[in-house]
Amino acid sequence: MNLGGSGHRGEIYTFAGFTFDTAAFALTKAGDAVHSEPQSLEILRYLLANHTRMVPRAELIEAIWGGRIVTDWAVSGAIRALRGVLGDTGTNKRLIQTVHGKGFRMAVPVSVRTTLVFLIEPFETLGADAPSYLAEGLAEDLISDLSALPNARVLSRAASLAIAAKPDLRHTLAISHIVSGNLRQSGQRLRLNLSLSQTNTQTPLWRDKLDGDAGDVFDLQDRASARLHAAIAPHLGTPTRPPRGTNNPLAYDAYLRGRSEYYRYTPPHMANAMAAFETATTLDPAFAEAFAQMAYCRCSLHVFDWPGSDATLGPAQALAERAVNLAPNAAVVHARLGWILGFLGQPDVAIAAFARAVACGGGGEVLYAYGETMNRLNLPDRAMPLLEQAFLAETFVPPTWAFAKGHSRLLLGDVVGALDHLKPVVECAPGFVPAKVQTVRALVEHNDPTGAQQMVELLRAQAPRYTRASARRMFPYPDPQQGAALDRALELSGLPD
Repeated sequence: MNLGGSGHRGEIYTFAGFTFDTAAFALTKAGDAVHSEPQSLEILRYLLANHTRMVPRAELIEAIWGGRIVTDWAVSGAIRALRGVLGDTGTNKRLIQTVHGKGFRMAVPVSVRTTLVFLIEPFETLGADAPSYLAEGLAEDLISDLSALPNARVLSRAASLAIAAKPDLRHTLAISHIVSGNLRQSGQRLRLNLSLSQTNTQTPLWRDKLDGDAGDVFDLQDRASARLHAAIAPHLGTPTRPPRGTNNPLAYDAYLRGRSEYYRYTPPHMANAMAAFETATTLDPAFAEAFAQMAYCRCSLHVFDWPGSDATLGPAQALAERAVNLAPNAAVVHARLGWILGFLGQPDVAIAAFARAVACGGGGEVLYAYGETMNRLNLPDRAMPLLEQAFLAETFVPPTWAFAKGHSRLLLGDVVGALDHLKPVVECAPGFVPAKVQTVRALVEHNDPTGAQQMVELLRAQAPRYTRASARRMFPYPDPQQGAALDRALELSGLPD
């Protein structure tokens, strides 16, 4: 099968020490993220795509502003902003040349390599019997399997979910191919329908259907992965998939149920997740990842003081340590242990656990947890670069991730910057309690007591049991000054102890 066709591909441009990845829509320099407004990156992408010629001003306006009437000042301002991002602000512009009265061009050599960019959409379930958690697990495992393809990029689960909610993002990311699927179940029989298409065509390049037994989901997953690999890259042979962590299909089925539940992050769903992970560990006492996720659930129940929580974090720590002993080379087990140790106020061992998680190949989620743990340990200077790496590692991130950046800003004394990150989280993820708690402190320190009191009212309406003691458990800063500042803000805003 020829996957070239006329579909979009992702380009990776390098110039003057910079790298711009169109699939990730990310600019880096020497591996570090370079921050920019989206419009600046859109202009940069267009100039890079046309680096062999001058881009007339009118053409740039059509491409970036859709032909809307914009002033010369607006265009010049946008180019000036892009130059600021690139550090191209001297008297003699090194990177972007203005051809007066005509347009703009890249003034340095540009190299480009092309990649295929795959989006695996969330799989649908058809019929009342098909379990959504299994459809989610099949799609996520295919994302993991396809990531081994050379000269290809597979968007993460977070990106897939974000694009499902906002399909226009497909064009921003220059996705070349889309994998779609749906799952049916009748009794113990499963049917998975798969299709592969280019983003700019309606006719699939490839279709297949696979039948399987609900009691052996491994076989269905392996055949789906092998068939898709054969369709995309037949010359590579059968892929070697990463280990699942268990050879027991029933234990893995329970693990998938637990993973689907805990992503919903409410007290009932967290309790359901813990029960599912416990079932997985009962079916396979050597299933390290299931122990690690059960430890995470116990930690969350305790920290949020949700029904069924343990009195201490001792049981959660014991489960995480057991997971590490079972699978010392798995990133997730070290990350979960580090997360719990951070709540216990043990910086040295928490940092060591996260360092091992990163060394074992932990990606964006591990880096995010590492960064937020540094916040709770009152080490925001260490948190910020970790969070930047986490955002760079993921094409799209959950909206709650901005919370950790706001938390860092607040600890560093940048109240305005903190509110810029925290307020959007409160608006788009109203159930996320930590954002409300830290927003109260930020509003008090911003001399907005009325706003802080209103935030406490929202918090109490959502979590009536939440008190200042709950906040101390959620944010156990080793620095008494930070703990006192948070407690004082919550008390002034009407939260009881």
